[in-house]
Amino acid sequence: MPDLNPTSYLLIATMATSLGFILVTHNQPNQLRRLVDTINIMFDYPRIVCHHNFSITPLNQESFPKNVKFVMPHVKTKWGKFSTIEAEMRALRLLYQCPDPPDWFTILSGSDYPIKPAAKIIQDLSSSPYDAFIHHEIVQYNRLESPWQRLGYQRYCTVKTWVPAIEKNGRLKKKFITLLEKPSLTKFFTPFSDSFPCFVGDHFFCGNHRVAKYLLDQHETAVSLQKYYQKHTIFPTESYYQTLLCNARGFNLCNNNMRYVDWSSENAHPKTLGMEDLPSLLSSSAHFARKFDSCKDIEILNELDKQIREY
Repeated sequence: MPDLNPTSYLLIATMATSLGFILVTHNQPNQLRRLVDTINIMFDYPRIVCHHNFSITPLNQESFPKNVKFVMPHVKTKWGKFSTIEAEMRALRLLYQCPDPPDWFTILSGSDYPIKPAAKIIQDLSSSPYDAFIHHEIVQYNRLESPWQRLGYQRYCTVKTWVPAIEKNGRLKKKFITLLEKPSLTKFFTPFSDSFPCFVGDHFFCGNHRVAKYLLDQHETAVSLQKYYQKHTIFPTESYYQTLLCNARGFNLCNNNMRYVDWSSENAHPKTLGMEDLPSLLSSSAHFARKFDSCKDIEILNELDKQIREY
């Protein structure tokens, strides 16, 4: 994207392109409220739909601004489960049922935060030839080159069963065992084929209204695919959207979800970002970053506010 001066940013920000927000949360109501307030200041009270898991943490809906709608009744979401996808699709449906739906939508968790000014984000979207910014990699048995692809094949393309296992701390958990791996055998049990391959990628993404309509339509009709991801895969949140969009015709997808995430901790969750990460955040081309924890480091959010509200 070309660099523009602040005046140009302000002019572009007044154009018709609009961005709606889907927030998927389950804890830290104060941090969620800060995220909402920041989005409202930056984007002048855009349409926001929040799915909050009230069964985990109470939240006072009435205390939020009127431009924030909550999905009711809520889905009892679990980390990495298909319930999270169902929650997001309900939020997306609510977002696009409004009389004046946004041109674009983005899905954020409660631990996300903007790292670019609103005008820059809107300019990138309005001038883009793409329909979605979504990280995606194809998964093919004979071409498992990246860690994403190798992990994705095990998660989504093999036939497996779950057995009970005891962790070191004595807790009981489920562990999966692969039963069938080769495509010549798994093709009888999975929805994937040469004409409908599996794709994987980061959970969070941004799409335009055409993508929103397609996902909502497919979520209503592709019932067998939903059931497969729900019952037979691990972390469907990192494949379901990619597989639907990458197998669709007519979409131009950017293989970059415009999110800054630090996986250097090599854990199941990304690193919690702090002040030491500020230079990397500011030099990144990403629009949003995760994850932040205001209980551990609030100064990073304060400093980001100074940067993203500059214009």
